[in-house]
Amino acid sequence: MGSGEAAGCLDTQTQAMETQEKKAHPRGSDSAQVSSSAQVSDSAQVYGSARVYDSARVYGSAWVSDSARVYGSAQVSDSAWVSDSAQVSDSAQVYGLARVYGSAWVSDSARVYGSAQVSDSAQVFGSAWVSDSVRVYGSAQVSDSAQVSDSAQVYGSARVYGSARVFGSAWVSDSAVLDGRARCKGDDLITGYSRGYTYTGFLEAPEDDSPESDWYPVLRYGCERHPLKDWTPEFQAELCAKHDEGAAEELRKIVRTVCAYFNVEVPE
Repeated sequence: MGSGEAAGCLDTQTQAMETQEKKAHPRGSDSAQVSSSAQVSDSAQVYGSARVYDSARVYGSAWVSDSARVYGSAQVSDSAWVSDSAQVSDSAQVYGLARVYGSAWVSDSARVYGSAQVSDSAQVFGSAWVSDSVRVYGSAQVSDSAQVSDSAQVYGSARVYGSARVFGSAWVSDSAVLDGRARCKGDDLITGYSRGYTYTGFLEAPEDDSPESDWYPVLRYGCERHPLKDWTPEFQAELCAKHDEGAAEELRKIVRTVCAYFNVEVPE
C-alpha cells in the first residue's frame, strides 16, 4: 500500500472516530452551545451551531442541529428533529417523529408531534396542536387553540386560529382564514381573492362538540365574517356602503359561488 493510500485510510478512520464521538456525546460537537441551565440527556444530540439554553430540555433520541434554537422551557424529545434556523421556545413541545425546520417557529404552549412537519417560515403558537402526518409550511400560521391533524396541510399565507379544526385530507392554502369553530376535513373549503380582499367559505360548528350534521356554512370576505344565510342582498348593500360601494356586483357573485359550492340556496 502506498503512502497516499495509507494516509487516505487514516483520514477515513479519523473521520469515522470523530463521527462516533459526535454520536456518542449527548451534546454533540462543532460550535453547538448548551447552557448550564438547559438539559440534554439520553441519546439526544445538539450539533452544528445550534443552541439550547434557558431551562429547555432535549432528550430521548432527539436532534437539534444547524442554527436551530431551543429555549425558554421548551422540550424536544423522542425522535423529533429541529434543524436549519428553526426555533422552539417558551413552553412549546416537539416530540414523536416531528420535524421543525427552515425558519419555522413553534412557541408559547404549542405542540407539534406524531410525524408532523413545520417548515419554511410557518409558525405554530398559542396552545395549538399539530399532529399525525400534518404539514404546515410557507408562511402559514396555526395558533390559539386550533388543531390540525391526520394528513391535512396548511400552507401559503393561510391562517388557522380560534378553536378551528382541520383534519382528514384537508388542504388550507393561499390566504384562507379559518377561525372560530371552523371545521375543515376535506373539500369543504372554498377560497379566492377579489378587489384586494380574500374570501373564504367554510363550515362552522355551533359548539366545540357539535356533530357534523349541525355544521353550517360561513362566508368571510375581508374583515366581515357571517353565516352564509345572513348574506342577503340587503346585507350585502349595507356592507358595500360601509366598505366599498364598487364591490356590489363582485360580492353578489362571491355569495352565489359559495352557495353553489355548499349546495345551499342563495339568501334572499
